[in-house]
Amino acid sequence: MNAATPDASDQPLTAPQPTLDQLDLLDHEVGRRLDYQMTELDGLDAKATTVLAATGVVFGLAGTGLQAFDTSSVVAVATVYLALVLLVAGLGAGVRNLWPQRPMIVPEPEPFLRQYWDKSTPETRTALAFTRAKAFTMNKPFVEAKARWLRVQMIVLVIGAICLAGAYIYRAMG
Repeated sequence: MNAATPDASDQPLTAPQPTLDQLDLLDHEVGRRLDYQMTELDGLDAKATTVLAATGVVFGLAGTGLQAFDTSSVVAVATVYLALVLLVAGLGAGVRNLWPQRPMIVPEPEPFLRQYWDKSTPETRTALAFTRAKAFTMNKPFVEAKARWLRVQMIVLVIGAICLAGAYIYRAMG
């Protein structure tokens, strides 16, 4: 994971200095939001894993049932192959979604300790709060991308499963 580092340009220059209690509250709240964001990323990964597994199962079922379409109409065979293509796309989207990312964490302990060892508590708290806020902002694209890829996974799985079911129904009717 990457670590966001404090930057003097991130901090207000003319704002009045908050009290230590205010800094504690701000740091705590920003930290809670960053923790929630990490939990959200973990939840999206868990959902993506489940959808990927379901896609794999449906793909496996479709693949093992191909011989049932040897004597079927062109429409049924084409629909089965369309389902397989969609399911492969879903597997690809799932792998893309679960590909390791490098979200920001706050901050790397050793550099932070070295940089703020001799600083005042308010200065350290201010830097920590701004660093956490910066990390949160830097992580937003990760969360949004994971949510988008999860939607792609789910849509492709549903359409692929519908095509597969439609092909079996069409074969049974005709």
